[in-house]
Amino acid sequence: MRKLERKRGKGRNDYPIRAVWNSIIAGIIYQHPSIESLRRELLRNAQL
Repeated sequence: MRKLERKRGKGRNDYPIRAVWNSIIAGIIYQHPSIESLRRELLRNAQL
């Protein structure tokens, strides 16, 4: 994570790297078939 964050440096930070990776891992764990499915679940379930 730190290496990715350093590489980004002071560039655009629209999507924080840690949040994106945590979301991708959640999608794998909860077996979402697509990113869109994962996005819907994240919107529906704020605790996730």
